[in-house]
Amino acid sequence: MEQEILVHLSKVRVALDGMHAEMVDASDTRRRVARARHERRQGVQLHKFSEADFVLSATATDRSGLKLALVWRGPKKLVRALNDYTFQVQDIVAASKVSARDASRLQLYRDAAGSSVEELQ
Repeated sequence: MEQEILVHLSKVRVALDGMHAEMVDASDTRRRVARARHERRQGVQLHKFSEADFVLSATATDRSGLKLALVWRGPKKLVRALNDYTFQVQDIVAASKVSARDASRLQLYRDAAGSSVEELQ
């Protein structure tokens, strides 16, 4: 009797693992489709960043009433990509400060004085 219970439990475990794998695949597919639909909208163009790029990072402030106001801070260095849309950025001044940022809150750094990015390195 005990052997039958163990066999039944192993079958249930395999079935649950299969259902979980199907749900993970479906979730990934939905996420990719939603991301592609978002990118197709007019005016939405996310930059393709790579590691060691210098970027400006946006931080939301609450000083403008009910509107969302962004303050761009930087330059910061892109340390690594967590996935296609999330990156770890490192503050240049405080090198120990590393934070995760979404690609929509990053933009490539361009110095207004016209100096090159090589000077930052």
